[in-house]
Amino acid sequence: MTAPAKTDANGWPQMSRSAIPSSVRSLPFDQVANALTETRVNVSAAARSLGVPPGDLRRALAIVRPLLDLVVEIEEQRIDKAIGNLDAMLDSENGGLRKESSLFVLRSHRRAASRGFRQPDMEVNINADAREQHTIVTWGTGEVIAEWGKPPPLIEHDPDERARPDAERAAARTDADEERCPQGDLDPR
Repeated sequence: MTAPAKTDANGWPQMSRSAIPSSVRSLPFDQVANALTETRVNVSAAARSLGVPPGDLRRALAIVRPLLDLVVEIEEQRIDKAIGNLDAMLDSENGGLRKESSLFVLRSHRRAASRGFRQPDMEVNINADAREQHTIVTWGTGEVIAEWGKPPPLIEHDPDERARPDAERAAARTDADEERCPQGDLDPR
């Protein structure tokens, strides 16, 4: 059993009293806790009801352990309520609700993945600062299958090709063009 924390006249823990914003510290601890509970941890609404700046209330939440514990407990109660609603939907007479809630459960739980209902979690990390490496993939015989990491070879072309008359373009055809399209009338250019 732990000893109760020492508190000041307003119920604030003494160990964090100096760091608590004065606008919040001037209020009784129980009043702040009640405002957070009533608003279901809507910090802006709680701050409005207390007449303090929301930023000050957020700072107090970050500093004062009993307030943080209260927030965690309220969130846990919310999750419990949501699970109860989901369970009720799973047992519903409405087939559409049963289907949607069933799909949600199957997509959300890790154990459903082992039964084939969900892809296992995967993490991808990309290091944008890493240098690209030259990589060669080969067969056991040494034959190159793939290669990446070096710039592609330059493709030589004439930037003014489109500006030349058709007769000049036809005369500038390469042997590769002839192999690909030996009959001039099939050439898409």
